[in-house]
Amino acid sequence: MKRFSFFLGSALLFCLICYSSVSGVPMCGDVNDDGTINIGDPVYLINHIFKGGPAPYPIGKADVNQDGSVNIGDAVWLIVYVFLGDFPPVCLPYATTVTDTECKSEIADDPATDQDCINWSYDGEATLSIEHLNAGFNCCPIEFFFDVDLSNGIITVTESEEDMGCDCMCLFDVAYDIYEIPPGQYTIIFYEPYVGPGNDLLMGAIDLTAAGSGNFCVTRTFYPWHTPESGSGVIGWGECQGSPYDKDPDSARCVAWEYNENTGVLLLTHENSVANCCVDSIYATISYDGISTYMITELQALQFGSGCSCLCYYDVAIRMENIEPRLYHFSLLCPECNESERINVDIDFSQEPTGRFCPE
Repeated sequence: MKRFSFFLGSALLFCLICYSSVSGVPMCGDVNDDGTINIGDPVYLINHIFKGGPAPYPIGKADVNQDGSVNIGDAVWLIVYVFLGDFPPVCLPYATTVTDTECKSEIADDPATDQDCINWSYDGEATLSIEHLNAGFNCCPIEFFFDVDLSNGIITVTESEEDMGCDCMCLFDVAYDIYEIPPGQYTIIFYEPYVGPGNDLLMGAIDLTAAGSGNFCVTRTFYPWHTPESGSGVIGWGECQGSPYDKDPDSARCVAWEYNENTGVLLLTHENSVANCCVDSIYATISYDGISTYMITELQALQFGSGCSCLCYYDVAIRMENIEPRLYHFSLLCPECNESERINVDIDFSQEPTGRFCPE
């Protein structure tokens, strides 16, 4: 027993010497954020996993076995390290949000800019600091999220949000740090939640072989970076054409299109889209998978704050830019429809530049 106690003390001393933090940088394996790696860290992690205790922040510093998730395997890894000194914790890149500003403007009414930019700086060792200027999010976000992946010299940052569902989007300036990035030359790519069709990915080459900084931008032509009329987005919705409850039952929600191969502009009309009778505006989020699929989700801003207690049919016109003459899949959802009511249609613009589709 005494021999084991001495060995345990030596192992703990080894951990404190090798893994103590004085810089304030979140340290891989320091789950309870006390500045060292010791038995308190697996205990903290077990309490989180099995008893719903507080989560490590940032959560990525607890993925010490690099399997892409935080689970009991990480707690076991830390126990082995603390008591035996084997298998030091090594984390995948992870990020923490440093600051986020208030909404810069409601772009639908006040177009502020069409530039989506990144300013970056590197400490020369492991920390990459990012300022994302004019990042597009919902007007009422609860929290921003940043998932980071590093593979084959490519740093991928996927941005997302938890929002309160406001009927608007805004631009924000968001700053955060990414840890565990070793020196080297990389391509960094940002996947943003509201980048529309025909808009390039926010990406650039960054040299992290030593301490340094840089920036890059892309021009956006899609809401929320620009008014819908000047790029892609909803350009009109017409008048209420009657109620879904009393209109001719033979009428259907359909999609009509007109495509101009010379300009690459597509005009889609979502016929009989269902929205509130008292809409102030109808707009849409349009996401593109980079291959062939466009997901179009129509949203509504309501008069009187909550609209009226009735529904109407509208013909929603959507303009899309930079569409190539080839086969695409479109999936459209109206403001007052559920996911099962999406209209899905495949259109080959090289064969059928104009047409109309009504699901059975």
